[in-house]
Order: sequence, then structure tokens, then C-alpha cells
Amino acid sequence: MNAKLLALVALPFGTQLLDAGLVETWVQRYNGPGNTNDFSKAVAVDANGNIVVTGYSDGPIADYYTAKYAAAGGALLWEQRYNGPANRWDYPNALAVDGSGNVVVTGFSNNGTNNDCYTAKYAAADGALLWEKRYNGPVDRDDEAYAVAVDSGGNVVVTGFSYNEANQDYYTAKYAAADGALLWEKRYNDPEDSYDVANAVAVDNSGNVVVTGSSRGQQEMYTAKYGRRMAHYSGRNATTAQDVTAPLRRWRWMAAAM
Repeated sequence: MNAKLLALVALPFGTQLLDAGLVETWVQRYNGPGNTNDFSKAVAVDANGNIVVTGYSDGPIADYYTAKYAAAGGALLWEQRYNGPANRWDYPNALAVDGSGNVVVTGFSNNGTNNDCYTAKYAAADGALLWEKRYNGPVDRDDEAYAVAVDSGGNVVVTGFSYNEANQDYYTAKYAAADGALLWEKRYNDPEDSYDVANAVAVDNSGNVVVTGSSRGQQEMYTAKYGRRMAHYSGRNATTAQDVTAPLRRWRWMAAAM
């Protein structure tokens, strides 16, 4: 017991010595037009060290708010707000920066009845909207994106959940870098038709996509890897090939019985 207590007490002193040379280089505060709630949800750094943050800002109802700050002095380079067509709550959950410095944010936007996945891509230089995508699932209930990643070609992958008739499924979609065209989408509903929610996504060097989250009403972790396979279609004059996705592998970790 004494040894453990000593370790806990010693840690802050050691940390203080290591941090003695740190200085606060700049600070940015943002109070939105509603002068109420402003809440950051995610941050990323581009190849030049510039900082991008996203979150929601009441004005008076929550809007997406994304800002880019200069690396050296923290000067505001650009900012973007998004208020959905229903003028109701819009909440970003994640952001990513591609190899050209363009910014992608994703989350959900209320359509007046329920939530849709909403993803937007902004230009690196001035934050101009390059494209935006909304997704309202097959049963017109809540659909929310929780994570985003960008592959080496700048294509965008988002994941989260989308309702079926009874409950939530994993929902993952890949959008083209240039215009946001839908390249593919995948749903996952567990064998018990329970609640499944994806919380994170990553893309490997080959462009394969890995998603993870909870399944069977949070009783399992569920991870799936999606890859690219070629499907050949024969026409009258030629045979062409088209990329399709299929799960390469799935992993489950079940909660231990208590």
C-alpha cells in the first residue's frame, strides 16, 4: 500500500520537472452568435501544422462549427457554420484532414423529424464547401455518424449507426474525394437483430477499411474489415470490372458473465 501511494505522489513532481520548459504559445476562444453553448468535439492538424477544430455552436440551436487556425500564432484562417434545412440541431462528432489539407467533418443533422448522417468537405485554403452528403436510412429514423477517415486517394469513409425497422445497425459509407459520390455502403445487423453502433474507423495503406464499436446491445465488441474485390460483368461488346466491397474478416469480443 505504501509503495503504491509513493508512486502516485511522486508522479506529479516528476511530470512538473519534465514540463518545466513548456510555454503556452497561443490560445483561441470562441463564443458563438447565440452567446450560449459552444462545444468542441474533435481536432486535427494538417501537414503544415495548422489546427482544425469542430464542434457545435448554438445560434440559438446547435449548428456545426468548424475553424482553422494558423500553426504559428493561432490566427483564424477560416470558419464555417452549418445549419441544416430544418433549422434544428446539427452535431458534428469527428473530423479528418486529407493529404491536400482539405477538411472533412461528419456527425448528424436533424431533418425536422429525426437525425440524418451529415458529412461536409471544406477546401484547405479558405474553407469553401467542396461537397456535402446527407444520409437518411431506409426506415426514416435516426442515422448518426460518429467517425471519419480519409484514404491515400482522399476518399472519405464515415461510420456510425442507422436504424432498421427495430433497432440500430452499423452503417459505413465511402465517398469519392472529388465530388462525394457514393462509392459503396455497408450495413451490419447482428444475428440477434439487436443494437449495433460503430464508433471508430481506420483505413490501411491498401485502402481496406476497419470499423469497430459495440454489438448485441453493448454485450460485444464487434470489429469488421472491409476490402476491395473485383466483380466482372459481361456486356454485349466487352467485359468490364467494377470494385465491390466484402467483409474480409470479423472479430467479436463478448462481455464476460458477472
